[in-house]
Amino acid sequence: MTNFLIGIGVPKLYAGDVALFLMMILAGIVLIFIAKKTKLGAFSYAIYAAYFLTEVLYFDFVKGYLLKAMIFLGMAFGLHYLLFKPTVVVKLGGKSAVAKWLRRILVAFLIVGFVATIILGWMPAKEVKDLLSPLGRKIFVTDFARLVWAVLPLFVLAVIRKKD
Repeated sequence: MTNFLIGIGVPKLYAGDVALFLMMILAGIVLIFIAKKTKLGAFSYAIYAAYFLTEVLYFDFVKGYLLKAMIFLGMAFGLHYLLFKPTVVVKLGGKSAVAKWLRRILVAFLIVGFVATIILGWMPAKEVKDLLSPLGRKIFVTDFARLVWAVLPLFVLAVIRKKD
C-alpha cells in the first residue's frame, strides 16, 4: 500500500503514516458495523481483556508479530462475542442521529488507535522505523503515546455515554 501511495504523490517519509491512518479509518468503519451501536463499549472492554491476557500469558513464544496480532484479535473477538456482548451495554448519548454516529465513529477510531499501538509495540523497532515517520512514531510508539491511547477510549466512553 505504501508503494501505491508513493506512486500517487505521497512523500515517501509519510506514506507509512498515511497508510496506517487509512487502515485505521477502514478498520473503524468495519468495527462500527461488526460491533453494532450499543456494543462498541463491550468490544473496547474485550480489547483490554485480550491485551491483558496476551501480556499475562506471555505469548513471546509466538514467532512473528503478525501471528501474535492475529491471536490477540481472535481472542478479542472471542471475548467480545462470548463474554462482553451479552452482558455489557454502553449507550452513547446524543440528541440527534448525527451526534450518535459521530460518537460511534470517535469511539471506534480510538479503539482502533489503541489496537494499532499494541500491534506496533510488538513489531521490531526497525520495521516500525521503516514504516512510520518520526511524527508517526511519536504519536503511536512512545511510552506516553501508548498510555494516552490506552486511557483515551475508556475516558471518552465514560464522558459520552448516555446516562439513564
